[in-house]
Amino acid sequence: MEKLLYIPIFLPILLGVIGYLINNDKFYNIIYINQFILLIININFYFSLKQRGIIYEVVGGWDRFIGIGLKLAEIEVLFLLLSVFIFTIILIYI
Repeated sequence: MEKLLYIPIFLPILLGVIGYLINNDKFYNIIYINQFILLIININFYFSLKQRGIIYEVVGGWDRFIGIGLKLAEIEVLFLLLSVFIFTIILIYI
């Protein structure tokens, strides 16, 4: 479950670079699928927080005090859901 913390960070960056290189109208379908995947992952985060509590992962497997830490609590999940919702509304407007 902790490895899913990387997806909301790297998936939009990766698809943004691919979208810049492709510059095609069919790419919007891939972006909608991306938003759906992020929504499902964020809902999964929300329900796993209800069961297990705060999720914490250190990038690269380093020590907690040396490495970059990713922490997921309820407020972060709400912000992730809000950003997915707002970006989906912007996509519909475009």
